[in-house]
Amino acid sequence: MDFGVRILGMNQGSIIYSAGLIISPESGEVCSSVSNESTIRMTPVNIRVLNVLLDHSEQVVSRQKLFDTVWPNQLISDDALTRCISDLRLQLKSFDLQKIYIQTVPKKGYRWMHPLEDSNLTSSDFQPKSEKLNTPSWLKSIVILIIGLNLMMFLVWGGINYLGHRKTTPMVVLPTVQINHSPIATAFKDGMNAAVLQHPGIHHLSDRAIKPWVEKPYPYFSHQYGVRWMVESEIRENRSELELVIHLVDARTAMVLYTERHQLDADLNFSNLSMQFLNQAPLSF
Repeated sequence: MDFGVRILGMNQGSIIYSAGLIISPESGEVCSSVSNESTIRMTPVNIRVLNVLLDHSEQVVSRQKLFDTVWPNQLISDDALTRCISDLRLQLKSFDLQKIYIQTVPKKGYRWMHPLEDSNLTSSDFQPKSEKLNTPSWLKSIVILIIGLNLMMFLVWGGINYLGHRKTTPMVVLPTVQINHSPIATAFKDGMNAAVLQHPGIHHLSDRAIKPWVEKPYPYFSHQYGVRWMVESEIRENRSELELVIHLVDARTAMVLYTERHQLDADLNFSNLSMQFLNQAPLSF
């Protein structure tokens, strides 16, 4: 059955049934009477144009009639009316892609293709379908409870993550300065990086991030990554023996805060040495 119901005279508060649509001239809302399509809201000008067509449903309405009714005593270009008709067709097509609502009659005007019939309904009865669905109070309570539980779980989980992942401060372990290429330098750097990872409260930057700025590390790493300290090391020759010198340096001021010296021998454990250095150094958080 084609719903084509309209209150006679289209007084304020009337609604229109036509072509399976429920149209409220007062609010400019349109929704489907046969499906759960969402409600659309038309602009004031577009709903006035549509009302004129509905007033003369199944009849041709001239362009001049539309101009005189919608824009009385105004000079409006033909393009304005053409755009309104195009907008109306585009919006109404969302309800039914196959149905033709507004027909263009060449050199005459436009026609609303569907009949209207009388109805006792008024705009007080018109509501978008989403508003007509009365959700039971017990269902609302369950939804609120579920949302509350999810929010509580989110907060608890976030707190656990925060406590379990303490904020750490970045450190840069610079390559060891050496007399000639020696595996000792690499072994020390690896040992220091491993010790940093085990030390609570600090972590080291990746070698790839460090490499381009090795020659000019101050104050780049402090500004770019928020680095607090840097570890400098050097292998020196002292009385024909090799010595490892380690400095803890303030990344912001380049001031040496702490220094250790170790004679290099076969029994030296770089992991233990590095951990001892970090434990003794003045790392203030």
